Amino acid sequence: MNWSIHLAEICFGAMVFSLPFTVLPVRYNIPVLGGNLPQIFLLFSIFFCGIYLINNRHVPNFSGKKYFIIFFLWSLFCLIWGCWHFPFYDAAIDQSLRDSRMVSIFSIVFPSLKENIFFLHAKMFFSYFWYMLKGFFFPFIGVFFIVYTLFREGKIENLRKYLYYGIYGLSILMTLYSIPEIIWLWTGNSICAQLLSFINIHLYDPALYNNWWPPLLWKGQLRSICLEPSYFGIIVTFLVPFLAIDISRKFKFWKIVLIFILVFMIFMTKARTATVIFLGESFVFLLASLFFRYSKWKRYVGIWFGIIICAFGIYLGGYSLLNQDTSTSELTEQYISENVTSVVGKDKRSNSARFGNTIAMLRIGIDYSLTGVGMGLHAPYMAERFPNFAQDNHEVKKWIQDMREKTFLESGVPVLNEYAAIWAWNGILGLFLFLLAPIHVIKRGLMRIQNHKSFEMVCLLTVLIGQMACMFSSEMFLTYPLALWIAYCSFRKDNNYGTTAYLNNRSCL
Repeated sequence: MNWSIHLAEICFGAMVFSLPFTVLPVRYNIPVLGGNLPQIFLLFSIFFCGIYLINNRHVPNFSGKKYFIIFFLWSLFCLIWGCWHFPFYDAAIDQSLRDSRMVSIFSIVFPSLKENIFFLHAKMFFSYFWYMLKGFFFPFIGVFFIVYTLFREGKIENLRKYLYYGIYGLSILMTLYSIPEIIWLWTGNSICAQLLSFINIHLYDPALYNNWWPPLLWKGQLRSICLEPSYFGIIVTFLVPFLAIDISRKFKFWKIVLIFILVFMIFMTKARTATVIFLGESFVFLLASLFFRYSKWKRYVGIWFGIIICAFGIYLGGYSLLNQDTSTSELTEQYISENVTSVVGKDKRSNSARFGNTIAMLRIGIDYSLTGVGMGLHAPYMAERFPNFAQDNHEVKKWIQDMREKTFLESGVPVLNEYAAIWAWNGILGLFLFLLAPIHVIKRGLMRIQNHKSFEMVCLLTVLIGQMACMFSSEMFLTYPLALWIAYCSFRKDNNYGTTAYLNNRSCL
């Protein structure tokens, strides 16, 4: 049954390739499975991997089972407790639950259920239980299952091959798409705008959320095929270190060019998440290189920062041609002020809404520090916890207005800091359990790098820390469990990934 593990590997690569396509247009949604393409491929990969294990009568002894069980059961307990003690039940919420598809179907057979308050509230629990499974534990544990199984079954080379098929395919796709996007951003060319609009309506439904997000075209900022510029940054900060690893195995000039283009595109996003996280990731790479001094470390550091300097220079050169009245030094100062230092200061750009959202989440965590309020149930608690500086923000007002008009079941408040959300949802113990895995992996990684002085391991550590940093300004993306569990398996003592014995100068492309 080698075909099943082969299909699992193909689906794994397809999952990586499809990372930006998380909200397909409704007309393209797959019945039952929905429109989150990477999660659909993850599901198929798990399915085929399960067939392989069953047919080989091999149930591997997964490490970390106790960790996953404890984390899941604690999250489930917090959700049950949160639903049981939920203080915001009212007639509007009950009516929204009555109008739900599940209640309507059950009421055909049992009409009295529509008036049964316990049943309606149980329906809400099951809705958020599904949210907890699908939105958090399925990607968090599912990626571990695939990566760990392929490592333990001796399929590391195949895992790496399809991982890089996905990485290179996605990198090239985003680059090609952004050619007309950059022309449009720099010149306002109407043909490019029409082309991008035609493509975008097949990638997502414009203005699906809050009557504006995602917009058909994102003015002034590059986002490529992603829903918004910061999402592009999260994905590219995942891709670049892996591309660097592949270049270290077999140098090809076009691969350097590809990284250069991606870094240039990061600067074109003008997104604080993209720019600051990538620069922070680069700083981590520099510190690790200075400390561990692996083979040819000066060369790799020189190439890495040479690419950054050249990419930013090309960005400045392009804008200098468009703004000839502004000097290069003024453009540099303006970029740093708007896209780097503006990350602090509650009145800069979207910081009022972002900081306000995070502070409201933290206040929930403090008020419900033991059990939290249950995964996904944060929105109604936040309405009275936004700080004063955020209450007059248009975006915050829109969140609260929509939530009160449509109920939080139909229109909630987004998660803009995963750590604050985990604390608010599952209490301080839940946050500890969430952080336990990456802390363990980082500790093990540092020990392995100290012993093997490996550039590859430094890059894996860099990408993991970068993805952890992304969650300070966003919810958890699939890139985080990918970085976490690939690093976890690579740093295990029972494999030689990234060591001298493993490096055989082979590359995927």
